[in-house]
Amino acid sequence: MKSFRVFTVFATAIIINTGPIYAAEEETNETAEIPEPTRFISEHSNRFNDNRIDYQAIAGETYIRDIEGEPKASIFSFAYVKRDLEEGEVRPVTFVWNGGPGSASVWLHMGSYGPKRIVVPSDAGHAGLPPYPIVEAPETILDVSDLVFIDPVGTGFSRALGTFEGKDFWGLNEDADSMALFIQTWISEHNRWNSPKFLLGESFGTTRAAAVAKFKGRRIEYKPQWHLVRIASIRLPGFYSLCAGQHRFLHHLYSNHGRNRSLPWARRTSTGKPRSLFATSS
Repeated sequence: MKSFRVFTVFATAIIINTGPIYAAEEETNETAEIPEPTRFISEHSNRFNDNRIDYQAIAGETYIRDIEGEPKASIFSFAYVKRDLEEGEVRPVTFVWNGGPGSASVWLHMGSYGPKRIVVPSDAGHAGLPPYPIVEAPETILDVSDLVFIDPVGTGFSRALGTFEGKDFWGLNEDADSMALFIQTWISEHNRWNSPKFLLGESFGTTRAAAVAKFKGRRIEYKPQWHLVRIASIRLPGFYSLCAGQHRFLHHLYSNHGRNRSLPWARRTSTGKPRSLFATSS
């Protein structure tokens, strides 16, 4: 009985004393001053598809803000931007993410479209322990478009800030909102409003791309003209759409809405199939 009393007193003391600690921790997280975004920039040069490209690699944070102008999330991205543009040259910029939801962009970044690629077995075999070899990636599309690989909140180094929590960004509309705000902020900071803009997604990332392209935020004064590039499929209830060309209603939808005619699969032949994935704008 005595030992039980001692245990009760001890447990009560812990509860009483830890309460203020957690409260102080919560208060510190909500009121702590948010530092400026951190970014790292390096210079590179390589030959991609017979074209010599001098480019910057920019890895770092971009803050998206709430309606009051306060930072609500830090979005981490890896951008590859061509340097020394010729006079009058307007480079496209492609925003890239993976799917999940809940996946960082590392798979498309270091496995497919980035200027460097991690070497792993192509037959889904065991890759062994890191570090893995990193090689130049001739498959990259950096020769025709600048690239921005984006990690949504809760993936990679991206996180909620201040009083916001991860769950505030985890939903189709919330996710599209945060990605649209990131893109708006990025193209403003880098003066890329006149550049053709592509959204490239894989798996759920295709759904995200469609949602972002349609998103109309009240703080987005100008809605860019988006171009969608799909990898894998758009997820539909009960089945997968393997190719936009299989669905004539998509051709009808995107070929009869003004500027949307320039979407990649809007161009079609007499058979109703896309003429070119990278159709030019008209």
